Amino acid sequence: MRFSLILYLFILTGLSACLGSQSPAPVSRYGASAGEGSSGVHVVMDGDTLYSISNRYRIAMQEIAYVNKLN
Repeated sequence: MRFSLILYLFILTGLSACLGSQSPAPVSRYGASAGEGSSGVHVVMDGDTLYSISNRYRIAMQEIAYVNKLN
């Protein structure tokens, strides 16, 4: 009897933790979005320029050139 009561309280305590009003953690998708705050890799396509890429991701051209070891 005592064991079942302890088990019941343990399960009840565990389930009550799920009842909070917390929002779920944000989901990050690697390279799934464009623009500021995106993560991932940009595949340079025909017609892309350093200027157009820096505008798309809102990153300074100098920073892109430095990270990619461009002159």
